[in-house]
Amino acid sequence: MSVRSRAKRAARQHKHSHKWDKNPTGGLWVIEKANFDQNIAQCQLKEDQRFDISKAGWASLTVIASHPNANSDHWADLATISNLALMLAEQGYGQEHELVFKRAQEALVKMYERGMAKNSWRLDGQGIQDVRDMLELHDLQCELVTHGDIKKALIEVHKRVIDGEVFQFKFSEAA
Repeated sequence: MSVRSRAKRAARQHKHSHKWDKNPTGGLWVIEKANFDQNIAQCQLKEDQRFDISKAGWASLTVIASHPNANSDHWADLATISNLALMLAEQGYGQEHELVFKRAQEALVKMYERGMAKNSWRLDGQGIQDVRDMLELHDLQCELVTHGDIKKALIEVHKRVIDGEVFQFKFSEAA
């Protein structure tokens, strides 16, 4: 047998003799991941995370209040935040402000009706104030909540949407 063929044979045998899993630490990564998820769930949001959550709502409100090119995407940003804020209030974060969150949702329902009927994605003066109040309170909620609280609230919002527990739209001509 030539030197070259022996080298090829040895390389093939070596390659097949070490069958490593994708993770060489074995099952320890499962324990590490579980501890990581558990620890993160108990942590409050960092400043940059709070900013990321907050900026979409404030930017959308700015567009709706002062620019002619507001659209359903801006409405959707605010609707998502108002739903999350209400769920967090129901979990105990600003429970005394649930009425503020519901007023903002009512303003957003009116906005949706107007947007669908007239393609005018606007809030009236009181609606702008109600949504502004909701966003300010939601920013305060985000200073207190944990990752686990946010996840739990988002899961509940999703569940309620699937179950049909949402505001009913009634497309009126007066919108």
